[in-house]
Amino acid sequence: MNKIIVLLLIFLSHVEINAQENKSFLFTKIIVEQQISPQEVKNINTEISKLGHFQVSRMDRNTSLYVAIYESSTSNLEEKVKQWFENHGYTIKCYFTDSYEDGVTKNLTKINCQ
Repeated sequence: MNKIIVLLLIFLSHVEINAQENKSFLFTKIIVEQQISPQEVKNINTEISKLGHFQVSRMDRNTSLYVAIYESSTSNLEEKVKQWFENHGYTIKCYFTDSYEDGVTKNLTKINCQ
């Protein structure tokens, strides 16, 4: 009986790994004009993570750069993130978006960049 349970667990973990490999991801990078304080970084990371399911969601204080990687099936997540920044008084200087696969962006598109 224990062997059957172990085999079942191995099979289920393999199915989950394959499901992750078949997902499609998007990459978004947002640069804001304002300097970001350590407290703001914490708030941004906490609040934006509530908007959807992210693989990565991080704000960097030194570069005023926000980076996100999320499933492409997530509806309008890029727009929700941009709207969050704008609703909280941040000015988006530039943002980039692209598909993301195996740690690489495929065709990074600059939007509103000077």
